[in-house]
Amino acid sequence: MLNSPIKKLVRDIFIVNLLAAVFVVVLSQLLPSFRITHPSDFLFYMVIVIWGIAGLTWIGGVENKNWDVDEAAYKTRRMVSGHDFETDKQTSQKSSFRLGMTMFIAGLPGTITLIILSTLS
Repeated sequence: MLNSPIKKLVRDIFIVNLLAAVFVVVLSQLLPSFRITHPSDFLFYMVIVIWGIAGLTWIGGVENKNWDVDEAAYKTRRMVSGHDFETDKQTSQKSSFRLGMTMFIAGLPGTITLIILSTLS
């Protein structure tokens, strides 16, 4: 049913925004400093949560330096013959980039709405 990558992206954006909204509501109930007084506060906190996660997960094409200097991984590579660790490294980088890009795109609707609300008021 969700064969199209666009449908999958829209579904992921919806789920990410829903989870971020729930997180912000719970956070605003627990911490008085995060109290939501305006819709723009709510959208701002949602975008911060979503883009914060994007920043933590998105390598963005930069080499992961821990992969090559990890002593345990180095010993494992020497012990296992015939396995292509470079493919694993590339797969990991692609997954991180894809997740970061999805999270970045998921924050765009909130950012656009926030900009529209701030220009109207």
